[in-house]
Amino acid sequence: MKTIKPLMLIILLLLFSAGYGQEAKHTVDYQSIYNLHPVNLSTGQWRVNFQAGFTHFYKVFNPKMGKIDKINPKIVLNDAYFTAYGMYGLNNKWNLTFTLPFINKHHYTPMLFQQGVGFGDIQLGAVYQVQNLTALSHRAISLELAAGLPTGHGNDLKPTDIPTGLGTFAFTGKVNALFKGKKFDIWSNLYYQYRLPQEHKSVGDEAGLYVLLQKPYKTTVGTFGWETGLNAYYTFPTEMMGHQIPITEQKIANYMIGGWYAYLDKYYIRFGVPYTFYQNGTFLTKYQVLLQLDYQF
Repeated sequence: MKTIKPLMLIILLLLFSAGYGQEAKHTVDYQSIYNLHPVNLSTGQWRVNFQAGFTHFYKVFNPKMGKIDKINPKIVLNDAYFTAYGMYGLNNKWNLTFTLPFINKHHYTPMLFQQGVGFGDIQLGAVYQVQNLTALSHRAISLELAAGLPTGHGNDLKPTDIPTGLGTFAFTGKVNALFKGKKFDIWSNLYYQYRLPQEHKSVGDEAGLYVLLQKPYKTTVGTFGWETGLNAYYTFPTEMMGHQIPITEQKIANYMIGGWYAYLDKYYIRFGVPYTFYQNGTFLTKYQVLLQLDYQF
């Protein structure tokens, strides 16, 4: 399986030649709480944002039962994520991206206290504009590649440790698309992340899809908007010494609803609530609250 998966990234790389020579004429910001990139920034533009995410669990994996079950009242799970993100318009075709995550997790049970606090895996990426929005075209397509560095704590874990990173290099290929409709905009993102296998450990790859709807409302005091949509992904099982590690195989589907306010088309406040309505054969397991501040200049 590992020999086949890198072919998907190779196919995405070959697509970079499509649409070459089209000029971007982007003057309006297109952004999402998920940091999707169907439309590049113009030459010399910057976008930076800071996001905080907090998770509330209804159900978790019960090792005694071997399945996901309602959380025990004696168990306390505090998961928080903080992410700094930057994007720069190198030119009208290429944008560069940078992601720095920070993880803060504390899990309390009657038998064990676990924690994972520290920086996660830094990501460096590039986005190529295949097709941009024009007066005649209402769709945009971009291709994106990102390399994840194992800067988080993901190896040599103790029983009290929660990983803050994958523990290996990861390479992600994405296809982003935007269609501007009369009533709302339709966003989509298809991605595949290949995780480099190690000598005794093979971290499972991940594949996923986003489909979002967005609607902006311009007013005299700024621009308001809402977004909603679905996100589904599959994480292949992690193997250690040829044996699968329990609960590392994940089949997850989320429904998200959120909104934003933009002032002077430079300052943005965003929020989103992804709700996990399906996870590994069970339903309604958790939700997240995402808060984000953006600045574009």
